[in-house]
Amino acid sequence: MNRKNFILHIKSAPSPEPTGGAKRIIWNIAKFINKEYFACILCFLAKKETEIPSFQYMQDGDIKYYVLPCRRFIDLAQIITIFKIIKKNKIKIIHCHDYKANLFGLIMKLILPKIKLITTIHGYIENTLRGKFYYWLDKRIVRFFDRIIVVSSATRKLFPSYNKKIKLIHNAIDINYWKTNSSKKNFYSKLFVVGYVGRISKEKGWREFVMIAHKLLQNDKDFIFIVAGDGTDKEKMQFLTKELKIHSYFNFIGKVENIKTIYEKIDLLLLPSWTEGLPLTLLEANAMSIPVVATDVGGVRDLIQHGYNGFLAKKGDIKSLVEYILFLKNNQEYARKMGENGRHVIEERFSFIQAIKKIEKLYIEVLQGIY
Repeated sequence: MNRKNFILHIKSAPSPEPTGGAKRIIWNIAKFINKEYFACILCFLAKKETEIPSFQYMQDGDIKYYVLPCRRFIDLAQIITIFKIIKKNKIKIIHCHDYKANLFGLIMKLILPKIKLITTIHGYIENTLRGKFYYWLDKRIVRFFDRIIVVSSATRKLFPSYNKKIKLIHNAIDINYWKTNSSKKNFYSKLFVVGYVGRISKEKGWREFVMIAHKLLQNDKDFIFIVAGDGTDKEKMQFLTKELKIHSYFNFIGKVENIKTIYEKIDLLLLPSWTEGLPLTLLEANAMSIPVVATDVGGVRDLIQHGYNGFLAKKGDIKSLVEYILFLKNNQEYARKMGENGRHVIEERFSFIQAIKKIEKLYIEVLQGIY
């Protein structure tokens, strides 16, 4: 390949801030891709104009991106703008990252039949009728795509009839950035710090997190719980901590620009989710040598080896999650070793340098028509 090939990434998002897992993956693709052969242009589909902040991605200022506001789900102005971006930049591949992006990609394929389509299935949220409908619709849209990237073995099972198009490429992170500072301070003295990192919504298990905290504090008061993130259920989560009279043990930090500072403060990451793809929070925590306790859902098992770099329990199994946390608190050496094992797993299997090589190979195969 002698010519540079332009890739357009499309993702629904109110802003280009790399705060969500999928958006961080997109930015890393643009950052680490071989720029001799490829160039990535990012396109974020915002819900409405008022949600667009004045934001600059200072670390990677050479990456071109667009934020396109809309007034309805299918906005003709967005479609026209995307068409113009494709024509202006001579886009060869559209790489989509959610159901709306997939729909827009398919529309572009109907207009420009030579364009190649790739989607990454980061995961589905099916806890509402709308979520179930989008999942049903998306499975029918992506059958027209050239390749379907899945981020976990669990997600792969959702597409049994698309085997020739499926490519498993695990989520991955920049291991040079996500590493612990050996001289980190103990911000909370002798307290054991349990962290919640991510969106505060039902499927992430925020209610279970609070109930686990409640049970832990009945046994041992030497805990503090940090909640880093925002979401539709944040006020409900705060109310429940007050109702259970444990709010003084909680620190709600909200959205954090530099999430690494949170990992530097916690002793353990707790992820009691009801559904997941392969969450970056687990990768980041393990890379920072932090043990994790999580529910065995989605692609979590692709990363966490029970008893080696974390503990796994069935979703909703509060009793087991509490027992695992107490065990790690009372066995600090075991917890430290578990954190070291986590770092080793990330270095061996989840470095973004490895992932980007697989993505580049996939792009080349699609451009050359190799199946």
